[in-house]
Amino acid sequence: MSRLRLDGADLSELPELDPELTELSAWRNELTSAAGVERLTRLRVLNLADNQLRSVPSLQALTQLHTLDLGHNRLDGLPSLPDIDGYLYLHDNALTVLPDALGELGRLRYLNVSANPLGSLPAALGRLAGLVELRAESCGLRALPASLAGLTDLRELSVRDNAIDELPPWIGAMTGLRRLDLRNNGLRSLPEELAELPHLDKLDLRWNDLDAPWLADLEARGCVVWR
Repeated sequence: MSRLRLDGADLSELPELDPELTELSAWRNELTSAAGVERLTRLRVLNLADNQLRSVPSLQALTQLHTLDLGHNRLDGLPSLPDIDGYLYLHDNALTVLPDALGELGRLRYLNVSANPLGSLPAALGRLAGLVELRAESCGLRALPASLAGLTDLRELSVRDNAIDELPPWIGAMTGLRRLDLRNNGLRSLPEELAELPHLDKLDLRWNDLDAPWLADLEARGCVVWR
C-alpha cells in the first residue's frame, strides 16, 4: 500500500503524484484545485477536506474508492463519482442541490451532507440500498422524501437543526433504525408508527414543541428518549 499525507502543509496546489497511491490525505491546506487526483485510479482513500475547493475533477475512474472526504470546502456542485463502497463526506459546502446520480452509489455505507443550503433531499437517496448512516443536519429541510422509507438497513438518521414540522407515518418502514436525531426542528406531533420500530434505542427530540403519551412505552422497552 502506498500512502501520502500532506495535511496542514499550506499547499495551494498538489505536487506531482505517484499513480500507484492507494491513500492520499491533503486535509487542511489552501487548495483551490485538485487537478491530478482523477488519474490516481488505485486510490482507496482520498481526503481533501478543509480546503478552498470550488470544484473537483471527475472521479469516475477511481473505481476502488472506499472513502472520499470533500467536507469543509466551497463546492457548489459535485464531480462524477464512482460507486464508493464506504464513506462519503460532503458536509459544510455550498451545495444547493444533490444530483440524482448520487442514487447510483448502491454500495455507499455512510453519507454526510450536513451544513449545506439544500432545502430538500432528492428522492434518489432512497436508492442507496447499502446506506447505514445518513446525516443531513442544518440543511434547511422542511420535510423528508418518502423514498427514504426504502432504506430498511439504515441504522442512524440525523436531521437535527432543520425546519421539519411533521414526521411522516412511513418512518415505521425504516425497520433498521437504531438512532434517530430530530433535535431542534418544528415538530409538534409524532406518528405512532415511530413506536413500532423494533430496534430503536436512542431517540432525540429536544428543542421541539411536542410530547406523545406513548413515548413512555418506548422508554419502558429500553429506548433512551431525550425530550
